Amino acid sequence: MRKPRKYLTVEEVAAVRAEVAAGAMQMDVAAKYGIHKTTVSRIIGSSRRAPRLTAAQRDAIVKDFLAGWTITEIAERNNTSDTSVGRVLDRSVYQSKGGFIPYVPKATDA
Repeated sequence: MRKPRKYLTVEEVAAVRAEVAAGAMQMDVAAKYGIHKTTVSRIIGSSRRAPRLTAAQRDAIVKDFLAGWTITEIAERNNTSDTSVGRVLDRSVYQSKGGFIPYVPKATDA
């Protein structure tokens, strides 16, 4: 059974924004006000998506990989997720019988 919808007052919405801005975790704020964490995200206007990696960041990821770094090390070094690094490598480096072939980006990839 679904929980009844919780409506926040204008004051509560302002308090949610202030608490998150002060560094409180969205999950904790959501529990405090009896709302879902996505509701907190919607209130503060945050996006779930991280900003796109720049061309320079993508180049650095490929260079680090070809230099022998692990995906986890590259992710930590570039302050991104393992998944993002893997996706960059999938799009940038193709494994073939002869080794790795660098991907030449199209004009639309920039």
